[in-house]
This record gives sequence, structure tokens and C-alpha cells, in this order.
Amino acid sequence: MKPENANPKNFIVDKVIYTSPDGNFSIAKGEWVEDEMIRFAFRWNGDINNPSDKGYPSVFDNPMWFQLPYDLRDVLSILIRESDPIDLNKYNI
Repeated sequence: MKPENANPKNFIVDKVIYTSPDGNFSIAKGEWVEDEMIRFAFRWNGDINNPSDKGYPSVFDNPMWFQLPYDLRDVLSILIRESDPIDLNKYNI
């Protein structure tokens, strides 16, 4: 499934900031509804051309995002910006 279509009720995706060239893996920035904090989250998309493949994680056939703890937000922002093969400066994170 395409990462833009993974929209669980408890995590509001602000933007998908990275998808691997093969489409298998994505990173998103969004808001965890329970504490209204901005977090980074990951998912393995599965087959992006097959809408029935929900990727991982998924719960009861609903696509989800694996969220990192809020405390790691700043560290991950730095790592993403410093990543050699990926220029994420265009994403304004």
C-alpha cells in the first residue's frame, strides 16, 4: 500500500518525508493524538501496487505506523538531515 494511504485514527500524518526507491519503506512526521506531540514514525509498505497488502505494522487489517518515542524526535531530525544518500533538506524538518 502507498504510505499516504496509511492513516490510522490515532496518528495524523503531516507528511511522508521519505520513501525508499523501491517503495518498501517510509518515514512520516505526524501527530500522536493522545498527547498531541509531533513524532516520527516508520512503516514497511508491502506491495505499493496492491491495495490489499497493508504492509507492516497493521492491526486487524488496518495499516499503522510504528512511532518512535517523542524524546528521540530531535536526534532523528539530525540523523535524517545528515544522511549522506538522502537530501531531506527540501522537507523542512
